[in-house]
Amino acid sequence: MIRYLWLIILVITPFLSIAQTKILVQEGQYFNANLFIYNPQVDDGYSIQLIIVNEDTLTDDLATNGIEVDFASFSLEENDPINVKIVYVGNEAPTIVNPEVLKGEQRFRFSRPKFYKGRLQWRTSGNTSDYPINIEHYKWGEWRVVGEIDPLDTVKTNLYQYDIQLHSGVNHIRLTTVNIHGERVVSKELRYTAPRFQSVTLESTKIKTDIVFSHETEYEIYDAEGNLLKKGVERYVDIKDFPKGNYWLNYDNSTVQIKKK
Repeated sequence: MIRYLWLIILVITPFLSIAQTKILVQEGQYFNANLFIYNPQVDDGYSIQLIIVNEDTLTDDLATNGIEVDFASFSLEENDPINVKIVYVGNEAPTIVNPEVLKGEQRFRFSRPKFYKGRLQWRTSGNTSDYPINIEHYKWGEWRVVGEIDPLDTVKTNLYQYDIQLHSGVNHIRLTTVNIHGERVVSKELRYTAPRFQSVTLESTKIKTDIVFSHETEYEIYDAEGNLLKKGVERYVDIKDFPKGNYWLNYDNSTVQIKKK
């Protein structure tokens, strides 16, 4: 249960100046998991001024957007009651990212990812670990990690967004992470065709100086042994310094062999 208390606190301590402060209270029990808090910025620093756990003050540096409350440092045992008071200033309250960890273990889950206003979006539920959330895109014959999100980087509580480079045709996208037990968690797969997305064509597979695409695209060039030589997002790719021979080119949603003349 979260409670908001509005107070005028007049104190002179190393932590707080004379100011109007507010208190966010989170209660529960300790289940061997830590609490993550998003700390908004204010004009002269950060919102959170103090964090008090069962009347003991957290001594960690609070001048950061992401704060992890390590309950182990408070000598708590499993099932012990927890009362967390977050003293803050400013109009935007801090966000407790994973309040469910104080309610007992809940299995971590992803919602099915979707696109909303051109961005990949998803939600999570259950106990959040400190492992990153990976965005995986199936392209050129394999699942690839194309992005990484810290569990603290939420748009709203347990809501995430990511800008992903799409290709023409059907895009296969999923999310993966590791839960608090060290087990891999995989979301349901999203199959998405971007509207009005033009397919990319290659001018020629026999090249003297430049690979020329019909328009800008993501690409990779490998030698015959499978070594990555060059990658990027371009329309014209200079390979005049490449030795003559055959190479493998990944672009858009295609893989072809090219020859440097």
